[in-house]
Amino acid sequence: MDHNEAVTKKMAESCLLEELTPEQRDAFEEHYFDCPECAKDVKAAAMLVANVKEVLRTEPAFRLVFMAATGLRAGGGSGAGRRSLSEPGYHSGLEGAGERQCTAGADDFLSYCGFAWSKNC
Repeated sequence: MDHNEAVTKKMAESCLLEELTPEQRDAFEEHYFDCPECAKDVKAAAMLVANVKEVLRTEPAFRLVFMAATGLRAGGGSGAGRRSLSEPGYHSGLEGAGERQCTAGADDFLSYCGFAWSKNC
């Protein structure tokens, strides 16, 4: 894998979000161990995820504002697979398998952080 392919396909984000096949992950890891720019991207994204998780876990007021702004629901809801913010570390996909895409957008990021996302909120 070359650098342009890694950037174009957003491999750093997809790797962090565990969206790559084993073959894709191996190819990207082989690349980013030798690419300082991609290694920096992976490290920065991992730090961002860790920091967001910590802020949302420890700052109730911010958590409520964040939920209101993004349409997240606390308390588990009634949807199958929907989880509460009080369950740290839960990793779920987006509701509905057809909605899951191999992109590193906001939906995937929120899902990776352990929140159920509802586009109907």
